[in-house]
Parts: sequence; structure tokens; C-alpha cells
Amino acid sequence: MGIIHFFLFSPFLMSLFSCNSLAQEASPPSTALKTTYQRTVLPADTTALWLSPDSLIRDLVIIDCPGGPDSTLEYRPRNRARYRYLSNYDEISVISLHQAQSFNTSMYRYTDEFSMEDARYEVDITVEMLNRAIDYFKSRDKKVIVVGTSYGAFVVQNYLLNEPAKADQYIILSGRLDIDQVMVEETMNGNSGSFLDDGRTYVPDEKPIRIEHKDMDTREDLVCNRLKAAIGHHRYTEQLAQRDLSDVLYFYAVNDQNVGALTKQEIEFLEKRGARVFADDRGHNKTWQRLIDEVEAGKVKL
Repeated sequence: MGIIHFFLFSPFLMSLFSCNSLAQEASPPSTALKTTYQRTVLPADTTALWLSPDSLIRDLVIIDCPGGPDSTLEYRPRNRARYRYLSNYDEISVISLHQAQSFNTSMYRYTDEFSMEDARYEVDITVEMLNRAIDYFKSRDKKVIVVGTSYGAFVVQNYLLNEPAKADQYIILSGRLDIDQVMVEETMNGNSGSFLDDGRTYVPDEKPIRIEHKDMDTREDLVCNRLKAAIGHHRYTEQLAQRDLSDVLYFYAVNDQNVGALTKQEIEFLEKRGARVFADDRGHNKTWQRLIDEVEAGKVKL
């Protein structure tokens, strides 16, 4: 499972739902194409798209988009959540949002192939999950902050490509705007290497998987990495060039070994579009701590 750690496993990942057991809506037209697993369709009940440690929905809602991508969705009780360090935590509800692969684990049981076309479809489903969650809470007059970590960071960025700004704030942790092309190609083939501690030098996998193998670990690696390729291939500095990003806070690690550090060009792009950018040196998995630091220092307001 080491290959999958190209993206962060969120501390919120724990339980799973199968879409088979939920009321379903008609899926987009592309589901009519022949596939070798049951493509994800979304339920009529929007609240089935997330997990929350309690039923109380406060006036400030954080929609947490986890890393991975993983086959399960976990979350921690409120007294163990990473947001508990915020002084206003008692005023916040945190919901952990499903992604297509945690909502519909049938994709790990594909018979012949999990193609890039399949991966692109499932990425679109995940983005629609975020869209529906935002709509749900905004329609109830909640302040909504979306936090995307690692793979979840790319989910948020993909959402910003395709949807109007409906949330009050977007916080992106440990993401990239323009992933190195060599890494995109690696993940497309079911593999993912890593960066050296300089956050710049990419090192491919020493033992690439063989796609023709059908053991469970290989299936999961292939699915997860092709999902990464489908969402990571975008050149966000080009595709977000017309979007106002003043509602975005972007936290990155200068020594990120999972996705690499933001380049000078990426930082300049974000700042030019109005985003606030924060660098940290505690690695890919710790950028959330910099967020907490900035909030508690009064430099960031949630």
C-alpha cells in the first residue's frame, strides 16, 4: 500500500458506505458506456455523502475533503479531531466528505480494467459530491469553509474549475497547481514515486506494479493512482487564470515529498489571483498545523 501514500491519508478516514444500499438518482449519460464495474451514482439523500461525529450542525461548517484517495472514509471523534486546537472549535461542525472510491468500493472489483475514462468519470462524481454538500449547507444559511488536504486539495481545485464560488472560504493544504508531467504519467500507469526532501527532485517507483496482475493490493494501487492522474493532470495555473482566488488560502510544504513543493511560478500565480499563500517546513502531512498556527495568531480568520 506504500504506493498510495503519494497523497496523504486523512486522519478522518474510518467507515464506508456502498452506493448499492442507498436510493439512487439517474447517473450522467456517460454511465451508459460499457464498464467492468458498477459506476458510482449519487443518492437522493445528500446527507449520505458525509460522516460527522455528531448530529448537531452549528452555524460554521467545515467540509473536510480528505487525502488518499482511499477506499474507506474515516473520521475522529470531536475530542480527537485536528480542528480541536482552534479556540472557537465549539462553534464549528466538521463533516468528512466521501469521495467516489470510498462511497462505491465496487470499483476495486473491476474485472478487466479500470481505465482512465473510468477514473475521469469518478473524479467528476467526487467533485459533484462536494458541490452538493456546499449547496446543502448554504441552503440552510450556514457559513461554509471547504478544507482539502492532499488528494482532497485537488478535489477542491477541480471544483473551482467547474463551479461558481458558493462556499465562504476554501483552504487548500499540501496541493499543487501544476503536477510534474513525469508524475502524471507514472500515476496513469498505476504507479507513483516521490520527491526528495528538496521538494523538487522526482524519483519514480523502484518497483512499478504490473497492471495485468489482479490481486487486491494491485487493484487498489491502480485505481487510486489512476484517480490521481485524472485529477492531477490539469494545468491549474492556466485553467484558473480567469478566476478570482481571494477566497482561497493555500498552505504548502517546501520539503513536500508526496506532491512536491509549489514552484515560484505557482506561488506568483496564486498571489496574482488574490490567494494568500503560506509556506511551512514540516512536510506534506503537517501543513494543517500551520493553518492552526495562523488562526490562533490571528493572521487567518475562519
